[in-house]
Amino acid sequence: MLFTSIQQLSREDIEELFNLSSFYARQSSSSYSTLKSKHVATVFFESSTRTQLSFQKAVHMLGGNLLSISDISQTRSNSVDAENIHDALKIISSYADCTVFRSKTSLLDIHLSDIINPNSHFINAGDGRNEHPLQALGDCWLISERFQKFDFPFGFIGDCTARVFRSVFFLLAKLGVTEFHFYSTNIDEFPEELSNYSEDIKLVFHEDIESILKSVDIVEVIPYKIPFNTPIERKNPKEVIITDELINQFNPNMTLLHPGPRNFELSPTVDNLKNSLFFEQARTSTFMKMAILTHVFSK
Repeated sequence: MLFTSIQQLSREDIEELFNLSSFYARQSSSSYSTLKSKHVATVFFESSTRTQLSFQKAVHMLGGNLLSISDISQTRSNSVDAENIHDALKIISSYADCTVFRSKTSLLDIHLSDIINPNSHFINAGDGRNEHPLQALGDCWLISERFQKFDFPFGFIGDCTARVFRSVFFLLAKLGVTEFHFYSTNIDEFPEELSNYSEDIKLVFHEDIESILKSVDIVEVIPYKIPFNTPIERKNPKEVIITDELINQFNPNMTLLHPGPRNFELSPTVDNLKNSLFFEQARTSTFMKMAILTHVFSK
């Protein structure tokens, strides 16, 4: 199975993944045999803390064997040898029953159809500016644990071109959210596939932080601009730092998400707020990784 996008999941698939994640979260066991005798390669050509470690932990907890590449320099796709990513993935996948891949290169630019053989699987762990489906699934599952229905207005603060925003948007729209709010300093780059997604989806663009915080029940914050290979710096006065003071002033009951890593855009002062899920997202992310591995290997 090739799992590369939220778009390919049906409502039934999503419910199954949420149920599996809830199951693993509520069990006392830390060891299963779901992946017994199976080899899973985690291939991270883009650096990662949460996604990489949570996937590796999930493989171990499900009883699988882990093959790990944590940097592109460990392969022949490095700057000296310059093997193309397609060839590298085809070779790596020949050693594994499942390849979990993360890269600054979009999978849309890689022909995957001949990489994975009929008996193996492939999971997108974040590709360029395209999608980050596992982050979206983990975040939305965590939301589902707190809210009974997906009938709330949802807010995004940060880079509107980010893969996390795209995947979270696609997933929440499938789950029934019809109103999305945005505060972004690069709104002129707003993705066409989001603006044209559905006539039933309401998009609201805000000029100030106060307006968006008052308008939503849940907000996902990320950096205001995510340039690859360069430091993230505060360069625009509209790049407002989200603090506990702002949240308490405008919407103290709002649920706050951030996929990490955070930079200046999210103050550590929010960490003690009852509805701040920044560390909870990381802590519980292994359960969704276990769920997706179980789902993929059942196909």
